[in-house]
Amino acid sequence: MSITNATRNCRSGLTGRCLPAVTLLMAATLLLLVAAATAESGGSDDTGESSWVGVVVARHSLDVSSDVQGRVDTVFVDLGSQVVAGDILLRLDERWFRIDLDRARSAMQAAVAESTRMSVMVAEAGSRWDRRREAAESWSREEYDSSRFAVQEAEASLAQAVANVAASRADVTRFAERLAATAVRARFDGNVAARYVELGEYVTAGSPLVRLVDTTDPYLRCGIPADRWRDIQVGDTFAVGVGQGTADLRVVLRRMSPEIDQATGLRWGEADFLPGETPPPPPGTQVFVQPADRPTSR
Repeated sequence: MSITNATRNCRSGLTGRCLPAVTLLMAATLLLLVAAATAESGGSDDTGESSWVGVVVARHSLDVSSDVQGRVDTVFVDLGSQVVAGDILLRLDERWFRIDLDRARSAMQAAVAESTRMSVMVAEAGSRWDRRREAAESWSREEYDSSRFAVQEAEASLAQAVANVAASRADVTRFAERLAATAVRARFDGNVAARYVELGEYVTAGSPLVRLVDTTDPYLRCGIPADRWRDIQVGDTFAVGVGQGTADLRVVLRRMSPEIDQATGLRWGEADFLPGETPPPPPGTQVFVQPADRPTSR
């Protein structure tokens, strides 16, 4: 399976199943790049002078999906669009959702009316019961009990009507939320890295629609070779270079895996870029990492 095919499977709604495969493929790619970097350096691993590879990663990235299914009615963004949290990325056809909401509202109005009617019946039955209690000797035992039971029956019907109103309100809330969900919004400030759907396409709930990436604060993820990690610890500073250029960026190692990955033979580390004149490269950029005291480039 290629990374392209794995990504295509993710776009088709198999995100949960293909994520481990994509992670493994990325790890294998990093391992191959480490081997290539070692070969280019003349196989000088025992000197500790060669660089190893890393990838710039967005701190926040998300495949935005919808909570409902439907047909894409309007698209507001394209590749590279900058958005802020709450912006509408695309909207699904809302006609049927609006119809469902109107029906729920009508049902709630009917339930409220029935509750009002039951309140009147309770008041009427209670008034009749009060009159017969005041003149109990004027009524037969059967009529007396019938009036008392009528009050209890009216009160039970009122309780049922009140419960129906509560259920109807819950339905209105549910359908209102489904209608609101037809507007797919950005979860955070960022840029659109990919758009997986087109106008008029039918989408299912939970399927990825737009990939959103926050490029303002990227970090570095690197695979530390097994023969290097003994001399590296959290808090160390490293120089970072892009391609064959000068290593003019600096990172500080913030986190390091407690074990060596069996599939790749690497120990994963994550580092934050330090402030400097040169801004960090965009997410997805392959970089080379080396000790900070080395002069310049690979």
